[in-house]
Amino acid sequence: LTDHDVGPEALERISAAADAVNAPDFVAFNGTEWSSRAYGHKVCIDITRPCSSAASGCDTPAELYDAVLLGGGLCFAAHPAASWPGAAPTDWGESDDAFETAGEVYMSEDKMNEAWRDHRLKLGVVGVSDTHDGTPGSVGVTGCFAVELTREGILDALESRRCFATRARVNGSENPASLKLRINGHWMGESVPAQAGLPLEISVDVDAPAIVKSIRIKKNGQTIAVKEDCRARQCSWSHAATLEGPAYYYVVVSLGVNTLWSSPVFFE
Repeated sequence: LTDHDVGPEALERISAAADAVNAPDFVAFNGTEWSSRAYGHKVCIDITRPCSSAASGCDTPAELYDAVLLGGGLCFAAHPAASWPGAAPTDWGESDDAFETAGEVYMSEDKMNEAWRDHRLKLGVVGVSDTHDGTPGSVGVTGCFAVELTREGILDALESRRCFATRARVNGSENPASLKLRINGHWMGESVPAQAGLPLEISVDVDAPAIVKSIRIKKNGQTIAVKEDCRARQCSWSHAATLEGPAYYYVVVSLGVNTLWSSPVFFE
């Protein structure tokens, strides 16, 4: 549950609402959307200290990260390619992936590649509704592989970047999609030492409520392999490649009306 630039009283109300619905089968977090017109918007969850971009002492990303560090929780970049009045695109040069663990990918995959390729940020991906109409999940959904369905488990998965994003629920289905990317056994989100000439086994597993139209493996933002013969909701694929040097690999899956993105595996 988030709102823009909340103060102490609003954060207390949001925290109470999140606590009221948090349960063994449904995890809820408090949060705020730090809404800077200079650096972009950042959503921070599971925090104990409010931080408004309009307040002196919290109007830069570095000051926001200090507040998150002191108050717990983590952040991700919201609509990083924003260009409408009142919002600004994310300034990746001011981002710190120690606190900002992911970015919203469905609005602009190119903007995420800018973070990964040009700024060497190790960010996972998230899909977020942000529709302001009370219908979460209608646009943008995040899936994470967590050890347990608790706040601690979800935060660990987000911090480890063990997550994927979808553009929306598939054909209105309540059944979630699943996307796994592993390279030589390393999960999406992991950072691995780069070794030129290293043989790579890129493994992709998809389970979706609609027919998988295509799977694309991308290296540094460019497609290196495509599979278009799944013809089923479930599809697994193993592709061989050779690491030439530092790089990142991720997967984009098309379901026709929907798209899934994995977080990258980073070789550095």
